[in-house]
Amino acid sequence: MDADLIFANFTGADITKADLRGATLNETIWINALVNKCEFGEGIGLSNQQRQYLLLGGVIFSSSKLD
Repeated sequence: MDADLIFANFTGADITKADLRGATLNETIWINALVNKCEFGEGIGLSNQQRQYLLLGGVIFSSSKLD
């Protein structure tokens, strides 16, 4: 998916196994979102806190630039 998901609110959403590689994720909200096996590219636009929260939920980042 190549999309700009700016100001997207995924609160409580089930996006399990979604392919969000290539998406820009600025100002997204992920509270209680089901993200297991959801694929992200580099996670463009995510804060470090959001990235850690999503990793705990089972997100897969396909980039080596995670530090």
